Amino acid sequence: MTRGPRLRTLAAMATIEPMDGLFLYCRPGFEAPCAEEAARWVRTRGGAVDCTARARSGYVLAANRAGTPVPVPGFRDLVFTRHGFRAVARVSGGPVDAAGLVWAARPSPGDGWWVGAPDSDAGRPLWSRAAALARQLGATARARRRRFHAALLGPEEAVVGVGDPRLDGPWPMGIPRLRLPAGAPSRSARKLEEALLVLLDGRERDRYLKPGATAVDLGAAPGGWSWLLARRGVVVTAVDNGPLAPAALDTGLVEPARADGFTFRPPRPVAWLVCDMVAAPARVAKLVGVWLGTGRCARALWNWKLPGRDPLAELGRARAALARELARHWSDAAVRVKHLYHDRAEVTAYAERRGRARKPAPRNRRRRR
Repeated sequence: MTRGPRLRTLAAMATIEPMDGLFLYCRPGFEAPCAEEAARWVRTRGGAVDCTARARSGYVLAANRAGTPVPVPGFRDLVFTRHGFRAVARVSGGPVDAAGLVWAARPSPGDGWWVGAPDSDAGRPLWSRAAALARQLGATARARRRRFHAALLGPEEAVVGVGDPRLDGPWPMGIPRLRLPAGAPSRSARKLEEALLVLLDGRERDRYLKPGATAVDLGAAPGGWSWLLARRGVVVTAVDNGPLAPAALDTGLVEPARADGFTFRPPRPVAWLVCDMVAAPARVAKLVGVWLGTGRCARALWNWKLPGRDPLAELGRARAALARELARHWSDAAVRVKHLYHDRAEVTAYAERRGRARKPAPRNRRRRR
Protein backbone atom coordinates (compact mmCIF):
# COMPACT_ATOMS: atom_id res chain seq x y z
CA MET A 1 0.00 0.00 0.00
CA THR A 2 1.25 3.44 -0.93
CA ARG A 3 1.11 5.57 2.20
CA GLY A 4 0.94 9.33 2.28
CA PRO A 5 0.00 12.07 4.69
CA ARG A 6 -3.19 11.53 6.66
CA LEU A 7 -5.63 14.43 6.31
CA ARG A 8 -8.62 15.25 8.53
CA THR A 9 -11.83 16.51 6.90
CA LEU A 10 -13.44 19.55 8.47
CA ALA A 11 -16.96 18.16 8.13
CA ALA A 12 -16.67 14.71 9.69
CA MET A 13 -13.18 14.72 11.21
CA ALA A 14 -12.46 11.47 9.37
CA THR A 15 -8.98 10.37 8.37
CA ILE A 16 -8.13 10.21 4.67
CA GLU A 17 -5.24 7.93 3.77
CA PRO A 18 -4.02 7.95 0.15
CA MET A 19 -3.51 4.53 -1.41
CA ASP A 20 -2.96 2.86 -4.76
CA GLY A 21 -4.65 -0.38 -5.65
CA LEU A 22 -7.83 -2.05 -6.87
CA PHE A 23 -11.21 -2.43 -5.21
CA LEU A 24 -13.15 -5.45 -6.49
CA TYR A 25 -16.75 -6.40 -5.77
CA CYS A 26 -17.53 -10.14 -5.74
CA ARG A 27 -20.17 -12.56 -4.51
CA PRO A 28 -19.94 -13.19 -0.74
CA GLY A 29 -18.10 -16.43 -0.14
CA PHE A 30 -15.92 -16.07 -3.25
CA GLU A 31 -13.42 -13.54 -1.88
CA ALA A 32 -10.53 -16.05 -1.93
CA PRO A 33 -10.75 -16.99 -5.64
CA CYS A 34 -11.41 -13.33 -6.51
CA ALA A 35 -8.25 -12.24 -4.65
CA GLU A 36 -6.10 -15.06 -6.01
CA GLU A 37 -7.24 -14.45 -9.57
CA ALA A 38 -6.58 -10.70 -9.34
CA ALA A 39 -3.14 -11.16 -7.74
CA ARG A 40 -2.20 -13.71 -10.39
CA TRP A 41 -3.30 -11.41 -13.23
CA VAL A 42 -1.36 -8.44 -11.83
CA ARG A 43 1.72 -10.61 -11.24
CA THR A 44 1.78 -11.81 -14.86
CA ARG A 45 1.82 -8.13 -15.94
CA GLY A 46 4.84 -7.31 -13.80
CA GLY A 47 3.00 -5.85 -10.80
CA ALA A 48 2.36 -7.03 -7.26
CA VAL A 49 -0.51 -6.51 -4.85
CA ASP A 50 -1.37 -7.49 -1.30
CA CYS A 51 -5.00 -8.61 -1.17
CA THR A 52 -7.34 -8.14 1.78
CA ALA A 53 -10.18 -10.63 1.46
CA ARG A 54 -12.47 -10.78 4.48
CA ALA A 55 -14.66 -13.88 4.45
CA ARG A 56 -18.27 -13.22 3.36
CA SER A 57 -17.50 -9.50 2.92
CA GLY A 58 -18.36 -9.33 -0.80
CA TYR A 59 -15.21 -7.44 -1.78
CA VAL A 60 -11.44 -7.65 -2.19
CA LEU A 61 -9.01 -4.77 -1.68
CA ALA A 62 -5.77 -5.26 -3.60
CA ALA A 63 -3.12 -2.77 -2.44
CA ASN A 64 -0.16 -2.03 -4.68
CA ARG A 65 3.21 -3.11 -3.28
CA ALA A 66 5.34 -2.93 -6.43
CA GLY A 67 6.20 0.78 -6.28
CA THR A 68 5.04 1.19 -9.89
CA PRO A 69 1.50 1.88 -11.11
CA VAL A 70 -0.67 -1.17 -10.60
CA PRO A 71 -1.85 -2.74 -13.89
CA VAL A 72 -5.60 -2.46 -14.40
CA PRO A 73 -7.33 -5.60 -15.70
CA GLY A 74 -10.23 -5.60 -18.07
CA PHE A 75 -13.72 -6.46 -16.87
CA ARG A 76 -13.65 -9.77 -18.75
CA ASP A 77 -10.13 -10.64 -17.58
CA LEU A 78 -11.36 -11.51 -14.08
CA VAL A 79 -14.02 -14.17 -13.71
CA PHE A 80 -14.93 -13.67 -10.04
CA THR A 81 -14.95 -9.83 -10.07
CA ARG A 82 -18.40 -8.35 -10.60
CA HIS A 83 -17.20 -4.78 -10.81
CA GLY A 84 -14.12 -2.82 -9.79
CA PHE A 85 -12.27 0.48 -9.75
CA ARG A 86 -8.85 1.94 -8.98
CA ALA A 87 -8.63 2.72 -5.27
CA VAL A 88 -6.98 6.06 -4.44
CA ALA A 89 -7.90 6.69 -0.79
CA ARG A 90 -9.38 5.18 2.33
CA VAL A 91 -11.69 7.23 4.57
CA SER A 92 -11.96 6.07 8.18
CA GLY A 93 -12.17 7.15 11.81
CA GLY A 94 -15.30 9.29 11.47
CA PRO A 95 -18.74 9.29 9.84
CA VAL A 96 -18.43 9.07 6.07
CA ASP A 97 -20.05 12.12 4.48
CA ALA A 98 -20.15 13.76 1.05
CA ALA A 99 -17.55 16.36 2.02
CA GLY A 100 -15.06 13.67 3.01
CA LEU A 101 -15.59 11.75 -0.23
CA VAL A 102 -15.08 14.89 -2.31
CA TRP A 103 -11.96 15.76 -0.35
CA ALA A 104 -10.56 12.28 -0.93
CA ALA A 105 -11.38 12.15 -4.67
CA ARG A 106 -10.87 15.79 -5.71
CA PRO A 107 -13.35 15.62 -8.63
CA SER A 108 -13.77 18.28 -11.27
CA PRO A 109 -17.01 19.81 -12.57
CA GLY A 110 -18.72 17.31 -14.85
CA ASP A 111 -17.35 14.23 -13.09
CA GLY A 112 -19.86 11.62 -11.94
CA TRP A 113 -20.14 9.30 -8.95
CA TRP A 114 -21.17 5.74 -8.23
CA VAL A 115 -21.66 5.19 -4.49
CA GLY A 116 -22.41 1.73 -3.18
CA ALA A 117 -21.63 -0.97 -0.66
CA PRO A 118 -20.88 -4.69 -0.98
CA ASP A 119 -23.68 -7.19 -1.51
CA SER A 120 -23.15 -8.83 1.88
CA ASP A 121 -24.84 -9.11 5.26
CA ALA A 122 -22.69 -6.23 6.51
CA GLY A 123 -22.95 -4.18 3.32
CA ARG A 124 -26.66 -4.25 2.50
CA PRO A 125 -27.69 -2.14 5.53
CA LEU A 126 -25.42 0.58 4.07
CA TRP A 127 -27.22 0.75 0.72
CA SER A 128 -29.68 3.41 1.86
CA ARG A 129 -26.81 5.52 3.16
CA ALA A 130 -24.99 5.04 -0.15
CA ALA A 131 -28.08 6.19 -2.05
CA ALA A 132 -28.35 9.30 0.14
CA LEU A 133 -24.69 10.15 -0.46
CA ALA A 134 -25.16 9.64 -4.19
CA ARG A 135 -27.98 12.19 -4.18
CA GLN A 136 -25.88 14.67 -2.23
CA LEU A 137 -23.00 14.28 -4.67
CA GLY A 138 -25.27 14.71 -7.66
CA ALA A 139 -24.19 11.31 -8.90
CA THR A 140 -24.89 10.55 -12.52
CA ALA A 141 -25.11 7.13 -14.15
CA ARG A 142 -22.88 8.34 -16.97
CA ALA A 143 -20.23 10.87 -16.18
CA ARG A 144 -19.42 13.44 -18.80
CA ARG A 145 -15.76 13.22 -17.84
CA ARG A 146 -14.52 10.86 -15.16
CA ARG A 147 -16.47 8.54 -12.90
CA PHE A 148 -15.53 8.40 -9.23
CA HIS A 149 -16.48 5.55 -6.91
CA ALA A 150 -17.09 5.24 -3.19
CA ALA A 151 -17.56 1.84 -1.56
CA LEU A 152 -18.97 2.05 1.97
CA LEU A 153 -17.55 -0.66 4.20
CA GLY A 154 -19.10 0.66 7.41
CA PRO A 155 -20.61 3.85 8.88
CA GLU A 156 -17.08 5.18 9.40
CA GLU A 157 -15.14 3.49 6.61
CA ALA A 158 -15.08 3.82 2.82
CA VAL A 159 -12.74 3.26 -0.10
CA VAL A 160 -12.70 5.98 -2.75
CA GLY A 161 -11.46 5.51 -6.27
CA VAL A 162 -11.69 6.46 -9.90
CA GLY A 163 -13.30 4.40 -12.61
CA ASP A 164 -11.28 2.88 -15.41
CA PRO A 165 -13.02 1.98 -18.71
CA ARG A 166 -11.15 -1.33 -18.74
CA LEU A 167 -12.47 -2.45 -15.36
CA ASP A 168 -15.82 -0.69 -15.12
CA GLY A 169 -18.72 -3.13 -15.24
CA PRO A 170 -22.09 -2.31 -16.79
CA TRP A 171 -23.85 -1.84 -13.40
CA PRO A 172 -22.90 -0.23 -10.07
CA MET A 173 -21.52 -2.85 -7.68
CA GLY A 174 -22.05 -5.42 -10.45
CA ILE A 175 -25.74 -5.77 -9.58
CA PRO A 176 -28.13 -5.67 -12.56
CA ARG A 177 -31.65 -4.49 -11.89
CA LEU A 178 -33.34 -7.13 -14.04
CA ARG A 179 -36.98 -7.92 -13.42
CA LEU A 180 -38.25 -11.41 -14.09
CA PRO A 181 -40.52 -11.05 -17.13
CA ALA A 182 -44.13 -11.93 -16.55
CA GLY A 183 -44.87 -15.51 -17.56
CA ALA A 184 -41.28 -16.77 -17.28
CA PRO A 185 -41.25 -20.53 -16.52
CA SER A 186 -38.39 -20.12 -14.02
CA ARG A 187 -36.10 -17.55 -12.46
CA SER A 188 -33.21 -18.95 -14.49
CA ALA A 189 -34.42 -16.75 -17.35
CA ARG A 190 -32.81 -13.79 -15.57
CA LYS A 191 -29.50 -15.65 -15.50
CA LEU A 192 -29.52 -16.07 -19.27
CA GLU A 193 -30.62 -12.45 -19.76
CA GLU A 194 -27.71 -11.22 -17.63
CA ALA A 195 -25.30 -13.52 -19.45
CA LEU A 196 -26.34 -12.11 -22.82
CA LEU A 197 -25.85 -8.56 -21.53
CA VAL A 198 -22.46 -9.24 -19.89
CA LEU A 199 -20.78 -11.77 -22.18
CA LEU A 200 -21.92 -10.31 -25.51
CA ASP A 201 -21.83 -6.72 -26.69
CA GLY A 202 -24.76 -4.99 -28.36
CA ARG A 203 -23.56 -5.67 -31.88
CA GLU A 204 -23.14 -9.38 -31.16
CA ARG A 205 -26.61 -9.64 -29.64
CA ASP A 206 -28.17 -7.92 -32.67
CA ARG A 207 -26.23 -10.11 -35.08
CA TYR A 208 -26.52 -13.51 -33.41
CA LEU A 209 -29.99 -13.38 -31.85
CA LYS A 210 -32.02 -12.56 -34.93
CA PRO A 211 -35.51 -13.99 -35.36
CA GLY A 212 -35.27 -17.32 -37.12
CA ALA A 213 -31.92 -18.30 -35.60
CA THR A 214 -31.78 -21.88 -34.34
CA ALA A 215 -30.71 -23.17 -30.93
CA VAL A 216 -30.50 -26.35 -28.87
CA ASP A 217 -31.12 -26.07 -25.12
CA LEU A 218 -29.62 -29.00 -23.21
CA GLY A 219 -31.15 -29.64 -19.79
CA ALA A 220 -33.99 -27.32 -20.72
CA ALA A 221 -36.71 -28.15 -18.18
CA PRO A 222 -38.73 -26.32 -17.05
CA GLY A 223 -37.84 -24.10 -20.01
CA GLY A 224 -36.66 -20.70 -18.70
CA TRP A 225 -33.75 -20.41 -21.13
CA SER A 226 -35.75 -21.77 -24.10
CA TRP A 227 -38.58 -19.34 -23.31
CA LEU A 228 -36.26 -16.32 -23.21
CA LEU A 229 -34.61 -17.27 -26.51
CA ALA A 230 -38.02 -17.79 -28.09
CA ARG A 231 -39.05 -14.30 -26.98
CA ARG A 232 -36.21 -13.05 -29.17
CA GLY A 233 -37.52 -15.04 -32.13
CA VAL A 234 -35.05 -17.94 -31.85
CA VAL A 235 -36.33 -21.43 -32.81
CA VAL A 236 -35.33 -23.76 -29.96
CA THR A 237 -35.07 -27.52 -29.59
CA ALA A 238 -35.48 -28.05 -25.83
CA VAL A 239 -33.75 -31.28 -24.79
CA ASP A 240 -34.67 -32.84 -21.43
CA ASN A 241 -36.28 -35.96 -20.05
CA GLY A 242 -38.38 -33.73 -17.79
CA PRO A 243 -41.49 -31.78 -18.86
CA LEU A 244 -41.44 -28.20 -20.08
CA ALA A 245 -43.65 -25.50 -18.61
CA PRO A 246 -46.69 -24.54 -20.74
CA ALA A 247 -45.34 -20.98 -21.07
CA ALA A 248 -42.33 -22.28 -23.03
CA LEU A 249 -44.45 -24.42 -25.35
CA ASP A 250 -46.99 -21.63 -25.88
CA THR A 251 -44.36 -19.50 -27.63
CA GLY A 252 -44.74 -21.70 -30.71
CA LEU A 253 -40.97 -21.65 -31.21
CA VAL A 254 -39.92 -24.29 -28.66
CA GLU A 255 -39.91 -27.92 -29.74
CA PRO A 256 -39.43 -30.43 -26.90
CA ALA A 257 -37.13 -33.43 -27.35
CA ARG A 258 -37.17 -36.16 -24.71
CA ALA A 259 -33.52 -37.23 -24.72
CA ASP A 260 -30.28 -37.30 -22.74
CA GLY A 261 -28.48 -33.99 -23.13
CA PHE A 262 -25.08 -35.71 -23.31
CA THR A 263 -26.03 -37.98 -26.22
CA PHE A 264 -28.44 -35.79 -28.21
CA ARG A 265 -27.15 -34.48 -31.53
CA PRO A 266 -29.14 -32.24 -33.91
CA PRO A 267 -29.84 -33.42 -37.46
CA ARG A 268 -28.16 -30.28 -38.79
CA PRO A 269 -25.88 -27.56 -37.32
CA VAL A 270 -27.48 -24.82 -35.23
CA ALA A 271 -26.49 -21.25 -34.43
CA TRP A 272 -26.61 -21.69 -30.65
CA LEU A 273 -26.00 -24.32 -28.02
CA VAL A 274 -27.12 -23.38 -24.50
CA CYS A 275 -26.63 -25.71 -21.58
CA ASP A 276 -27.52 -25.54 -17.89
CA MET A 277 -27.09 -29.17 -16.81
CA VAL A 278 -25.98 -30.25 -13.35
CA ALA A 279 -22.81 -32.19 -14.11
CA ALA A 280 -19.08 -32.14 -13.47
CA PRO A 281 -17.44 -29.10 -15.14
CA ALA A 282 -14.94 -31.25 -17.07
CA ARG A 283 -17.76 -33.38 -18.49
CA VAL A 284 -19.71 -30.32 -19.62
CA ALA A 285 -16.49 -28.85 -21.07
CA LYS A 286 -15.94 -31.95 -23.18
CA LEU A 287 -19.53 -31.86 -24.42
CA VAL A 288 -19.35 -28.18 -25.41
CA GLY A 289 -15.95 -28.78 -27.04
CA VAL A 290 -17.41 -31.55 -29.21
CA TRP A 291 -20.30 -29.36 -30.34
CA LEU A 292 -18.09 -26.38 -31.14
CA GLY A 293 -15.16 -28.35 -32.53
CA THR A 294 -17.21 -30.47 -34.92
CA GLY A 295 -19.28 -27.56 -36.14
CA ARG A 296 -22.61 -28.68 -34.64
CA CYS A 297 -23.03 -25.13 -33.32
CA ALA A 298 -21.45 -21.78 -34.10
CA ARG A 299 -21.52 -20.48 -30.53
CA ALA A 300 -22.35 -21.80 -27.10
CA LEU A 301 -23.41 -20.42 -23.73
CA TRP A 302 -23.36 -22.69 -20.69
CA ASN A 303 -22.85 -23.01 -16.94
CA TRP A 304 -20.05 -24.74 -15.06
CA LYS A 305 -21.13 -25.87 -11.58
CA LEU A 306 -18.19 -25.30 -9.22
CA PRO A 307 -17.43 -27.12 -5.96
CA GLY A 308 -17.23 -25.32 -2.64
CA ARG A 309 -13.51 -25.99 -2.29
CA ASP A 310 -11.05 -24.26 -4.62
CA PRO A 311 -13.43 -23.12 -7.38
CA LEU A 312 -10.58 -21.35 -9.18
CA ALA A 313 -8.65 -24.60 -9.59
CA GLU A 314 -11.78 -26.43 -10.77
CA LEU A 315 -12.44 -23.68 -13.29
CA GLY A 316 -8.88 -24.02 -14.56
CA ARG A 317 -9.37 -27.77 -15.09
CA ALA A 318 -12.64 -27.18 -16.94
CA ARG A 319 -11.08 -24.60 -19.24
CA ALA A 320 -8.19 -26.96 -19.95
CA ALA A 321 -10.62 -29.77 -20.80
CA LEU A 322 -12.46 -27.48 -23.20
CA ALA A 323 -9.20 -26.43 -24.86
CA ARG A 324 -8.10 -30.06 -25.27
CA GLU A 325 -11.38 -31.03 -26.90
CA LEU A 326 -11.25 -28.08 -29.28
CA ALA A 327 -7.65 -28.86 -30.19
CA ARG A 328 -8.56 -32.49 -30.87
CA HIS A 329 -10.98 -31.29 -33.52
CA TRP A 330 -8.54 -28.71 -34.92
CA SER A 331 -10.80 -25.87 -33.96
CA ASP A 332 -10.41 -22.74 -31.86
CA ALA A 333 -12.84 -20.64 -29.87
CA ALA A 334 -12.88 -17.28 -28.11
CA VAL A 335 -14.04 -18.09 -24.56
CA ARG A 336 -15.45 -15.60 -22.03
CA VAL A 337 -16.29 -16.65 -18.48
CA LYS A 338 -17.95 -14.65 -15.71
CA HIS A 339 -19.38 -15.23 -12.25
CA LEU A 340 -22.67 -13.41 -12.77
CA TYR A 341 -24.82 -11.79 -10.12
CA HIS A 342 -27.54 -14.40 -10.72
CA ASP A 343 -25.01 -17.24 -10.55
CA ARG A 344 -24.45 -19.01 -7.27
CA ALA A 345 -21.91 -21.84 -7.05
CA GLU A 346 -21.35 -21.72 -10.79
CA VAL A 347 -19.93 -19.55 -13.54
CA THR A 348 -21.37 -18.81 -16.96
CA ALA A 349 -19.30 -19.12 -20.13
CA TYR A 350 -19.69 -18.07 -23.76
CA ALA A 351 -17.64 -19.30 -26.69
CA GLU A 352 -17.72 -18.55 -30.39
CA ARG A 353 -16.17 -21.11 -32.73
CA ARG A 354 -13.28 -20.06 -34.90
CA GLY A 355 -11.46 -22.02 -37.54
CA ARG A 356 -12.72 -25.19 -39.14
CA ALA A 357 -13.64 -28.57 -37.80
CA ARG A 358 -11.15 -31.34 -38.35
CA LYS A 359 -12.00 -33.76 -41.14
CA PRO A 360 -11.79 -37.37 -40.02
CA ALA A 361 -8.77 -39.19 -41.40
CA PRO A 362 -9.58 -41.82 -44.03
CA ARG A 363 -9.49 -45.36 -42.77
CA ASN A 364 -6.94 -47.76 -44.18
CA ARG A 365 -8.62 -50.49 -46.12
CA ARG A 366 -7.02 -53.74 -47.06
CA ARG A 367 -6.60 -54.17 -50.73
CA ARG A 368 -8.34 -57.25 -51.99
CA ARG A 369 -6.15 -59.63 -53.91
